[in-house]
Amino acid sequence: MDAKQMMRELISQRRANFSLPQPFYTNEEFFKLDMEHIFYQQWLFAAHDCEIPESGDYVTLEIGQQSIILVRNDDSNIQAFHNSCKHRGSRICTEEKGSNTRLVCPYHQWTYDLDGKLQYAKDMGEDFNLNDYKLDTVHCQSVAGSIFICLADEAPSFEAFRQRIAPYLQPHRLQDAKVAHESHIIEEGNWKLVIENNRECYHCQGSHPELCRTYSDDPALTGVELEGGSSEIESHWEKCETLDIPSRFHMDEDGQYRVSRIPLLRETESFTMSGETAVTKPMVDSDELALGSLLLFHYPNTWNHFLSDHAITFRITPISTTQTIVTTKWLVHRDAVEGVDYDIDNLTKVWNETNLQDKQLVEENQRGVNSTAYSSGPYSPIHEDGVAQFVDWYCDFSLKALAHDKQADITEHFEEMQQVIDIASLQLAGKTIDITALPPKNSFPSSTIETTAVMPPDTIDAPYRHPQFPGFPYIDETKPWYDQTQLLELVSAIPEAQNTMTFAFRAEGGSYFTFAPGQFITLELPVNGKNIYRTYTISSSPSRPLSLSITAKAQPNSIGTRWMFDNLREGMKIRAFGPAGQFHLYNFPAKKYCFISAGSGITPMMSMTNYLYDRGNDIDINFIHCARSPSDIIFRTRLEHMSSRVPGIDLAWIVQKKDPFNAWAGYIGQFNQLILELSTPDFFEREIFCCGPKPFMQAVKDVLNAADFDMSHYHEESFAAPITEVLDVDYNEPSPSARILAKINFSLSEKLISSNQDTTILQSSREAGLNIPSACNFGVCGTCKVKKQSGEVYMVHNGGISKQDIANGYILACCSKPIDDVSIEY
Repeated sequence: MDAKQMMRELISQRRANFSLPQPFYTNEEFFKLDMEHIFYQQWLFAAHDCEIPESGDYVTLEIGQQSIILVRNDDSNIQAFHNSCKHRGSRICTEEKGSNTRLVCPYHQWTYDLDGKLQYAKDMGEDFNLNDYKLDTVHCQSVAGSIFICLADEAPSFEAFRQRIAPYLQPHRLQDAKVAHESHIIEEGNWKLVIENNRECYHCQGSHPELCRTYSDDPALTGVELEGGSSEIESHWEKCETLDIPSRFHMDEDGQYRVSRIPLLRETESFTMSGETAVTKPMVDSDELALGSLLLFHYPNTWNHFLSDHAITFRITPISTTQTIVTTKWLVHRDAVEGVDYDIDNLTKVWNETNLQDKQLVEENQRGVNSTAYSSGPYSPIHEDGVAQFVDWYCDFSLKALAHDKQADITEHFEEMQQVIDIASLQLAGKTIDITALPPKNSFPSSTIETTAVMPPDTIDAPYRHPQFPGFPYIDETKPWYDQTQLLELVSAIPEAQNTMTFAFRAEGGSYFTFAPGQFITLELPVNGKNIYRTYTISSSPSRPLSLSITAKAQPNSIGTRWMFDNLREGMKIRAFGPAGQFHLYNFPAKKYCFISAGSGITPMMSMTNYLYDRGNDIDINFIHCARSPSDIIFRTRLEHMSSRVPGIDLAWIVQKKDPFNAWAGYIGQFNQLILELSTPDFFEREIFCCGPKPFMQAVKDVLNAADFDMSHYHEESFAAPITEVLDVDYNEPSPSARILAKINFSLSEKLISSNQDTTILQSSREAGLNIPSACNFGVCGTCKVKKQSGEVYMVHNGGISKQDIANGYILACCSKPIDDVSIEY
């Protein structure tokens, strides 16, 4: 039985007001049908007008296999396009959001205007017509500041929804809002379980203590069968509508959307721990702050809360049968100032906690549904009418889609039968048939016709894939990760020690990573509404190239790392730059090594040790690590496991103090010459790598210098600015002068800046209002690497760019100054 027939039968046999049978939550073919019938055919909430306020502003989103661009054009209209270049299909916009005067494909620089018209394509020949290659549009509508899209060829009517909902949303002035904060959470559950969990508050008292301080779980206020009648909600509606704020309950006749304004408990004003407003500058232009929450859901992918002072909107995106992204956005008035008019923690705490609680509930629900003991269970008629209503809508809609598919299958069958007749006629005429000319769907018996078998050209020299594992290509079928165009996706976040976490990423598009053990990358982190850049050593090994890990320790005053701990979740994507750095094994090959580290300085040593371990040659490593206590030793278990497996890894742990409840047989105190001689008696014969806090590395150098160690075999990692000694200066090198003018053309941004020889490219870009990412600002990290198209620059870097990149025309903007007029690809 195929999936469509099974789905029809299960829907027709299901019991009313009972949960769906197991395959609806676990079957991969059912998930594909959900995407095909619902997410690729229905109107979906996508974003808000205020997220793309100016011409050229854009956001992107992924829906199944579809990548979409939402962009505001030169006429200030919002449009949507498939994010696929008409040249060879590459994604055009690779970032989640941005701004540009043109849409430029990073692959071959095909350039489109903001209406999707191709304006430039290099060297395509005289007969090439730009007008033949416009971006494919996606249906796009905005209602009172919320953007909806539809991927279908022919979209269902949107007008009834717009006319009904717009009056409810308009008082909240979403067009005059801004996104103060957003979060992305991956819930390991089927998308329907995520919706079902939202559609009831049967679980709220036991699971959501923060939310229940202000939100009522009374179904007379929040249910889907409201006819008025409740004195509390009637009174609230009357109060709001006296203020010209539409509030009364309305349910779409097909059940796809519902809108209603409900009071909060005890006349509280907002979703905060105190119940008071979170934002002093209200969104609704009214002196009355206790307006409750305007509830709006629209199946299949959004629910929302609109209050007097802010709004919280939710968007779900199915990833797989049992994975769903929940995106939450907190909107405030665009003139509200963080730290003055609102505090982010106060604004987001209730729903941040509620989201995490719901994530656990959904995931436990999915685990139980996966069991062979699962069977459909009854809904509470008092508290779960919203769940029953959603499931009824889903089943009714799916049956209509299946019926449409069946009619299409019948039509196709008749077309195929006609094709059989036509081919038979050709056969009787003595002609042969080229099977590659036939449509893909045909099932003629081999005895019906003679065929001339021709191998389809796209199968020639195709890469081999194991027939049992077609979804896992060999590594030589993929390409290396390219930081300029591919994001990193978080696949796991694993605690290592107190305030220490390993974040593992995979490359967008399935690419593999190439780096040297000991190098670092720079992450772009969206903290408090702006991007900051933080550099982390790679802790994984290049011998395992399908993922890349960094291990970070959150210090008391850390900003970027703390943001990662609090916000970075599986499935989220971030931008990164690199790898870079000269502190790595490839630069200093040796037969014997000594690794000396402290605190999170162990990370490059872990990468080096893993690499040597995976290579399988004779290993000779003396590994010395210092930590505050045994429980603070990062990677201890893994390193001790490796040491137990091979004879060439000798470990020496040094701690300042013991753990009170664990035995300790290692060194106690601080690194010194005696410990070095006891743990590594032949250190004079070894290549020594050192990483840790500056005072620690200075102490190591002092010990080695006192022992008369040859310091040409000592190497340390440092992200601090290097000190240039007088002896390093080449007095024959021309000195850039501020008196000699030069112009810098930022070609993609179409900005021409007057500069001089003593001003870096990075400084000039800031003056132009551009944001070339940068971190170290002295040529170490490589974050600010850009392509120089023409002109000459004076660049003094500190290892943050390779000779190959320089040969290919790249420079580091932070340490490059123009000698003459320069054109930069940015």
